[in-house]
Amino acid sequence: MTNTIPADDLKPGAWVTVRDHEQVAVRSIPGLDDDEAPPRPQGSGITSPGVPIRILETNLPFVYGAALSPEGEMVGPAIIDVRKVALVRLNRRVPNAIRRFARMGKLKAKKSAMEEKMAGIKAELARQEAESASGPGNNLGNNPVDPDQVQAIMSLLDQVRGMLEQGGAHDEEQD
Repeated sequence: MTNTIPADDLKPGAWVTVRDHEQVAVRSIPGLDDDEAPPRPQGSGITSPGVPIRILETNLPFVYGAALSPEGEMVGPAIIDVRKVALVRLNRRVPNAIRRFARMGKLKAKKSAMEEKMAGIKAELARQEAESASGPGNNLGNNPVDPDQVQAIMSLLDQVRGMLEQGGAHDEEQD
């Protein structure tokens, strides 16, 4: 089991996590009125054991931090009383792995949306190409579709897809 960090070793910039549910005592910064602040149950949310917390500042016995959400975003503030909570040090690889995982999810969502848009564009280009090939009375007026332009646009769309795929692989190598 990991040892608790002595309070004097808690420095801004360090990554920590809460060790035990039973010891968690969370304080929140309420809005203007205490009644407006929703109650935060002990041992849940941003100060749950295992959730990475980056120390922003200390004023012993309190540690002020921001937690790393599963989406890779910093949330908080987390205000922890170290007299009541056991904190353990986290290796920097833990928050980096969470951020990388979140980035990959966002990239996949962007790629999926881009592919959906590209499929719509290709379908529209194919429809216009078919109408152009049908001859006069194709509702395009004096602006017929040039099949070479359609091929060039489709080629560009394929290049964009390839760049998106390479970008995702590049991000994986970076971390």
